[in-house]
Amino acid sequence: LGGGGLFALSKSFSDFADNVQDSSDRLGIGVASYQRLSIAAGLAGVEQQVLNSSFDKFTKNLGEAKLGNSALIKTFHALRVSIKGKKVDVALEEVLGNLSKIGDASKRNAVGMKLFGKQFGELVPFIKDFQDVTAQAGGFILNEDEIKRGDAFKNQLQAFYALMGNLRNIAGSAMLDGFSEGLKILSQFLTENKVQIKEFFTAIGKELPAA
Repeated sequence: LGGGGLFALSKSFSDFADNVQDSSDRLGIGVASYQRLSIAAGLAGVEQQVLNSSFDKFTKNLGEAKLGNSALIKTFHALRVSIKGKKVDVALEEVLGNLSKIGDASKRNAVGMKLFGKQFGELVPFIKDFQDVTAQAGGFILNEDEIKRGDAFKNQLQAFYALMGNLRNIAGSAMLDGFSEGLKILSQFLTENKVQIKEFFTAIGKELPAA
């Protein structure tokens, strides 16, 4: 790999780390837990956007159940998951594991949609192979320090791109008067010599058939 390829690898990792850190913070899920579930879902063919959207819905529903939403409390009880004092990542993995054990697809999907929303159907490949893909994902989990360094690099890149954008504006502004004057001179030349220009291209046109 050349320098560009090596940089691309680092940037790709920084994008991954940024998503892990942001999603972990937003959902209240540990960095390691989120990585394991995210990688496992990817191994099952589930898109990252679908996973994040479904987890957002689950976190909201878990919070509402803890606040006393009776319908959602019943849904968690139906899955034999106690939510009292339980962290999001623990409750999430218990729910996913128990959903994977429901053999009746119609029951599984009905319960899953109540907790994960309308996109639950797209999570089914992940749910069905939950134990296998999460076990496979375990070998790819990075530690919290590595994720923080990747996230910091992504922030550094974004700051650099913003700086370059501002420098381009400064450079463009500095050269604007020169280009403006050049356009005026060119426009004046074309206006003053339009007859000669027409004659030049007319002559070329007459020569084309013999070319």
